[in-house]
Parts: sequence; C-alpha cells; structure tokens
Amino acid sequence: MQFVLVVFFSIFFYDSLNNKLYNNRVKVYFLLVIILIMLDFFGGESKGAKAICFLGLPFIFFDYKRPSIFKGYIILFIIGLFISMLSCYYFRNQTLMESFWQYNYLYALTFYFLIKAFNLPAVAMERVLVILVVLFCVAYFYQYSVYPSMVFIYNDQEYEANDVRVRLVGQGLASLGYFYSLNKILINKKNRLFFLLLLLATLLSILLMGFRTMLLGIVLMTSIIVIKIIGFNRRLLIYSILISIFSLFVLNLEVVSNKLNSMSERQKTDNLSNNDYVRLLQLNYYMTEHFKSNSEYLLGSGLPQRGDKENNIKASSYGKYMDSLLSQGLTWVDWGLLSMSWVIGIIPVLTSIFYSIKAYRIKTKKEHLYLGVWFMYILIISFTTIEILRAGNLALQAFCFVLIETTVRNNNVDFLKKKELISE
Repeated sequence: MQFVLVVFFSIFFYDSLNNKLYNNRVKVYFLLVIILIMLDFFGGESKGAKAICFLGLPFIFFDYKRPSIFKGYIILFIIGLFISMLSCYYFRNQTLMESFWQYNYLYALTFYFLIKAFNLPAVAMERVLVILVVLFCVAYFYQYSVYPSMVFIYNDQEYEANDVRVRLVGQGLASLGYFYSLNKILINKKNRLFFLLLLLATLLSILLMGFRTMLLGIVLMTSIIVIKIIGFNRRLLIYSILISIFSLFVLNLEVVSNKLNSMSERQKTDNLSNNDYVRLLQLNYYMTEHFKSNSEYLLGSGLPQRGDKENNIKASSYGKYMDSLLSQGLTWVDWGLLSMSWVIGIIPVLTSIFYSIKAYRIKTKKEHLYLGVWFMYILIISFTTIEILRAGNLALQAFCFVLIETTVRNNNVDFLKKKELISE
C-alpha cells in the first residue's frame, strides 16, 4: 500500500512540476522543505527521511529517456546495494525487509531524479543551497553550545568526555558551503562580506567536527580551487597572504585552539605505530575473521538491523552480533571507503569513487568550480572517514549532480559527448 501511495504521489508531483502555474519561487521552497525532510532536519527528527527516502525511485522511469551524466552511476550504485542485501540474506540470514530500512539513507542518491523534475535554473538551486548552509551552521553551533543537552539526536553523533565532537545528518553542507563561499569570493565583487561570513561559519563548523583528514583536505582543495580560478600570478600571492592572515585569525580563536589541542592529543595514541590502535584491530578482524567466503567479501556482509526502541524495531541476529563487535571497538566505519565495502560491497563503493572523479573532471565555468572540488574533497577524506556515504550526504550529492548538469546544459554543452565534458 505504501509503495502504491509513493507511485501515485510521484505521478501527481511530476505532473505538477511541469505545470507552468508552479513558478520557480514555489519550487525553491518546496525543494528546500523536501531536502530538510531528507536530512531529518539535521537529525532533529528521525522519521521523515525513512518516509520519503524511496520517493525518487519512480522518477527513474519518468526520466529514463532524458540525457544524463550521472544516471548510470546512480542505477549501478542502487543495484550494488540490492546485491549486498541479497548477500546479507544468504550469508547472515537477515531478511530483505530488515535490510531494506537500514539502507534508506543510501537510497537517497535516487533523490537526483526527483530534484531533476523541478527543472530549476542554477541560480535558484544555489539559493536553496545557501539557505541550507545557513540553517546547518545555526543548527550545528546551537547543538555544540548546548551540549550535553541533545537537540539533534542521531546515532552517528559522537560525544567524548573531554572533546565534544558533534556530527549532524547532512554535515557535508559545511564543506559544500565552504567551497561555494570561497568560489564566490574569488569570482564576484558583490556580497563579499556575506560570503566571507559564510566561509568563516562553515570553516568553524568543520574545525569543530575534529577530523584531522578534513583539515588536510580543506587545505589541499582550497589550494586547487584558488589556483584554478586565479592561476599563477600576482593575484595568487595576494590571496595567499590574505588566506594566511584569515587562517591565523581562525586558529587563534579559543574554541578552535582547544579543538586542535584535542586532535594533537589523539594523534599521540591514534596512529599506526601503536599496536593497540583500534583501527589496526578493526582491520585485522575484518580482513582475517569476519567474512565467510571471498564472495561475501566482494558483495558485502550487509548493513545490520540494530534495535530501535523508539520505533519498536528489534535487532536481527546479525544486528546483535555486529553490536557485540561495536562494544569491542570493532566498527565498520573507521577505514572509510574500505570499511564501507565490508558491509555494502565493492560495487557501490567503486561507483561512488568513479562518479566523484567524474564530477571533478567535468568542464564547468569558473563560477561553479566548487561543485567538482567538493566531490573530490569528500572523496579524498573518505579514505579514513565515511563522509562520502554518511547519512544525509548522499541527498546532497544528488542535489549537486543536478546542479552540475544544469550548469553544463546552460553552457550549451552536449553532455552526451563525453570527450567534450572531460577537462584535459
């Protein structure tokens, strides 16, 4: 019955979006609300995304004839997820229905087909992006400030006794907003103060998350986008000096200084030279003990259904087993893409790598370089974190897929001709 309602609503919604009575302003706010629901309002509400996470699936059939850069990757990604569900059923006796709801945040990539149906211009989509980034920063700073009270309750958050590390659903908005703001500052003379403040807010959010790889990724990709836009000239020197001054200002903030000290303290024990380092224990277990066969290693052992008292969901036997591993520190997320391949299989992980590289290499105008840079950023940091596949971030990737295709189409580029899309 729920599936029938989703299909019915999708057909009605698709027809409405093609009605000229729906102007861009209405579509902007409609899309904004749907994305917030997909992101569970950054973790403040836990049922919305599960209710509409599959809404994009029927749009695959509406959209199959339209040219697309990313459609093939998305479909392959979804097929890979379904195969890992079958693997979990065969090797771990977790039913397809039990797996189905555990994979809901990954199926958010199909949101691409729904967003595409809005047929919004790039400027309208960027308006949605700015609002989302501002809302995220407000939510993040508020949650950080009221700790230990938890407003945005989500099971992927991490609170440590001496180091508050807040993780919200869709936290990729911080880095996406950072590169968007930086891109606008380097290109436009208008509204630079606003974009500078937005840049500061997003950078501070990233610093407070406390991931060392994120900071390294920010430094690397900031250098790349600056060089791509400015080139090697006098302006590069000027901007390098300004960025250095700005960085010194940020680093001298008390909250940032404390966070960097916490990272430094963790580095003393959290390194590969320490035989008791939990990541080494995880790697040893999953590479030598976890899998029942080479086939399961390739296809994935599946995401476990863990218990949820609030929603009256009982843990599967496989979920209970994986929970027992978590109690020993043997999680499947600390090795990033490698560890995600242990549960969802090789196909979805390789697909996410390929479409990220594709997004980075597509030719766009300088005004939209931030999109490809962001995809490369979340890819390179995902070798030690699961950022590229973290809850909420796949919905953002779907949004950026559509935005990239919109900018390419507006540049009068035939994006079916691959050779014209790939930068040399």
